Amino acid sequence: MSQGFNNEKDDSQDKKKAIRKIVKEYKKIKKYQKSPLCEVKKLSGDQTYVDKLLKDYGVDPETLK
Repeated sequence: MSQGFNNEKDDSQDKKKAIRKIVKEYKKIKKYQKSPLCEVKKLSGDQTYVDKLLKDYGVDPETLK
């Protein structure tokens, strides 16, 4: 028997899992940004995890508007 339309269902589930993973990582980063540990690192002059990400990937100019 052939799978038929089951492949589309599997693809959508994979996409949902990927989105959940990205949202989870985003929430983790935002929580870290608000933490006192992040503030201490900023004040001491050390480079934080968020600073490293911004350096690697940059800032989208459209989000700053």
